[in-house]
Amino acid sequence: MQQIVTTNQPQIASISTKTKQADKIDTTKSSPIIDVDSTPVGEKKDMSKPMLDAYHPKQVEAAWYSWWEQKKFFHANPERVLNDPTVKKYVMVIPPPNVTGALHLGHALMLSIEDSIMRWRRMSGYETLWLPGCDHAGIATQSVVEKQLWKKEQKTRHDLGRDAFVKTVW
Repeated sequence: MQQIVTTNQPQIASISTKTKQADKIDTTKSSPIIDVDSTPVGEKKDMSKPMLDAYHPKQVEAAWYSWWEQKKFFHANPERVLNDPTVKKYVMVIPPPNVTGALHLGHALMLSIEDSIMRWRRMSGYETLWLPGCDHAGIATQSVVEKQLWKKEQKTRHDLGRDAFVKTVW
């Protein structure tokens, strides 16, 4: 008959090894010297300097936004689309926040994905338009208001008429 013996020694050894490694953190490294970006406002960023070992947002992103604005990367050109039928078009409607106005991580994820898609389409030669849209929670809001209206006054939206109902909603 074989006897199986279990031990926690390997786990303890690995924990103590990690602790010893954590104690040996090299504190002699100094923070990198980050040069201030010297690119003139609205010009394409000077990329001739060597890249740093780590990502430093202020250094990396400096000058890009003003160049994008100067190049009108945030604007669609409707004349180009209307005058040339061969121009590829890409339009996406951005839904606004919920009726509560509270943004959450789902909004951040959605907007990040949409932003990536729009940039990719623009870089692929499309004339792009990322257009703020209409209230995607309108039907839910209308339903809530209609229920409240019936509960308080025993009336429907049809009883009020369009203008009065819209006034009640807002």
